[in-house]
Amino acid sequence: MLSDRAMVVTVDQGISGWTWTAIGNRVWTAGLSNTVWVAVNVYLRAIGLRVDSTNAGAILPSVMEQYVDIPQAIAAAAICDTMVDKLVGTGQEKQFPFRGVLKEKKPLKDWLQEILNCCLGFFTFVNGKLWIGIRFHSGVVAGNAFTRDSILFKSLQAVPLQPQFNWLIGAFGDEEFDWALNNITIYDIDAASLAGDGNSPQYLTNTMNFVGVSNKSQCARIITTRLREEIGGVGPAEQRAARNLGFRTTVLALKVLAGDIISLDHTRLPNGRCEGRVQSWTLNPDFSIDIKAAATTDSMYALDVGPKPDDVAADPVIPERLPSINGLTWMPDEVGPFAGDPLYPDILQRTFDLWQDYRIARDGAWDAAIIVAGQMCINDFAPGQQPRLLGAVPAAGGNLNGPQTVYIAITQRMNTMQPLTPSNLVGLWIPAGVTGQKVTLTVSNSPDSDQPWDLWAGNDRRTMAWQSSGTNVQPSVDFLGPIHNMTKGLPEAAARKVAIAAKHVWHSGIAGVQVHDVFAPNRIQSNDFIGSSDTWVGRTLSALADLSDGSAPLWNFKIIGFDGSNGQMSLDPICVRTKPDNSPDPENSIQVGDVLIVRSMGITSTANSVSDPMWNNFVGRNQFGSPGLDPTNGGVEKGRICRILFGKGAGQFRYITGNTYTTINVTPDWDILPDSTSVIIVEDADWAYEAYQRSRRTSRRLACGDPHARRQSQGQGGVGGRISGGRSGAPER
Repeated sequence: MLSDRAMVVTVDQGISGWTWTAIGNRVWTAGLSNTVWVAVNVYLRAIGLRVDSTNAGAILPSVMEQYVDIPQAIAAAAICDTMVDKLVGTGQEKQFPFRGVLKEKKPLKDWLQEILNCCLGFFTFVNGKLWIGIRFHSGVVAGNAFTRDSILFKSLQAVPLQPQFNWLIGAFGDEEFDWALNNITIYDIDAASLAGDGNSPQYLTNTMNFVGVSNKSQCARIITTRLREEIGGVGPAEQRAARNLGFRTTVLALKVLAGDIISLDHTRLPNGRCEGRVQSWTLNPDFSIDIKAAATTDSMYALDVGPKPDDVAADPVIPERLPSINGLTWMPDEVGPFAGDPLYPDILQRTFDLWQDYRIARDGAWDAAIIVAGQMCINDFAPGQQPRLLGAVPAAGGNLNGPQTVYIAITQRMNTMQPLTPSNLVGLWIPAGVTGQKVTLTVSNSPDSDQPWDLWAGNDRRTMAWQSSGTNVQPSVDFLGPIHNMTKGLPEAAARKVAIAAKHVWHSGIAGVQVHDVFAPNRIQSNDFIGSSDTWVGRTLSALADLSDGSAPLWNFKIIGFDGSNGQMSLDPICVRTKPDNSPDPENSIQVGDVLIVRSMGITSTANSVSDPMWNNFVGRNQFGSPGLDPTNGGVEKGRICRILFGKGAGQFRYITGNTYTTINVTPDWDILPDSTSVIIVEDADWAYEAYQRSRRTSRRLACGDPHARRQSQGQGGVGGRISGGRSGAPER
């Protein structure tokens, strides 16, 4: 029977429940007041795992542990039980206890979130298990830092915060006043001013009800943190810079979890960097991963206590391993021109060395061998971090003229002179009409090397050539140009061997020159030219054979004077050279018995022909009995190849469809018409001879022949034969 007297009920402790100290070690705890363990027990009961200390054997700990991430729950519960200084009042208290009543019927996920609101908590599911986290820090752990190099191109979405409130009221049952409803209010004047203006701040109000908070200090700690999360931090600078992030990355993010703190370094972000808490993580069918994160800062969690990790920087970008272009150009770096060479004006340009040798076969025929020497491409790198090129900007003040594409890379060397892995390539386009440009590079040098560094450039990835060297690479480097082609090749891990092909050259020029006398420093005599009245001045003269050693030296000259009465020619540059001590240098000088060739020039041309009147010359008529090329049956050159070696249109080759004494007809049409600077040869259509030299994966090795051992590396060839270091624009001789 009920009376009319008031009834007072006092509860001295709450419900009991399960806690864990380790996996497999389940403990029944009376008066459960840890917010995390309250949430865990609510979840276990909701999914039907209801046992207490009297019937604990009915559901073993291992069964419950299949549904809850116990190690994470233990770590989160420890944060709740951490003793902290009170924000309101004096003394210490547990950071996030739970004291409240769960009396309404709500969906499980709503109750879990309401409970965890009392400890700045959140929940998700990892591998099918309940995973509880506490928002008490903004520290980035290893593997959670990203840069613009580790996200997909143009996938970044950085959105300024739009706070839904800047005035927050926290309502709770206050134990100090017999659990009467009380509240704590906090607002941010800086955020209100940003929402409105300095004269008229706009306050946006929100209220949070805390079912398990029982004192002002705990409520103040929670709502202060929550307000700072909403507005983007403390102070106008942080709040303006805060960004909610969204981007797509790769399987690099497989270990990132919802609730984790991530960072992103990117030029599009304020101050170049933002941190955020992962709100969603989506694995796409192509194995890319979409991440969305809400902005966080360290100041948001200044009042919260726990093991806060220090930020870990992003891992260095994995060095780019671009597949080598098929047909990488070999740059032999063996011999170079002398100053003033008319065909090799760039004194830095280098090519292979070349010999020819003969023996008499058993049948009495001459058996020719061609020997080629050059440096192998470096393909083995020292261990260490790859240098990086972070940007390339064209500017006035250099020697690069458009139109051209410029590719640039750098390498750094160790004290052994072995290079680290080359940097990434940067490329830019200089339009037509733009002249006098340089390229300013932004460099992130390798911390593993403070030794010499090299800069490489080219107009094609297959022809990246050395340009310059220096010490102690700076953060900003200027490449002034022009590009020096065919110096030495950019180190390439994919380089395995050098392929060399040779074919017969029918016409290296218009007249052969056998040297009968030499007059220092720049005159030679060829008796075959005595009596000639042809115009030889202005023609290019190239060495074919050095009688002393059988080599084909890299010597080219301009004929600047000719006397038909004695067959003497004056040459530029000088052809008789001396050593630095002024002693004779016969190895690098023309001597009696050497053989040279006067080159053909594209004096006139049409879309499908090229002509040189000097095919008909005094020497040729005497040597071959013909006033030029043989025009029999439409031309004996038909089916062969007409190639432009140097000058305008260099690199073009066309099939010959016919010829007259002085004109060669070709198909298809020229892309670039040759002119009087173009050096023309006629060669076989087929590459009849090939040889290969494999790398031994060391630094630089001779390829296809040792000039000292005279090892044969080419089967059949002949004087005037043409050698190529590959079929992709490699050096030609």
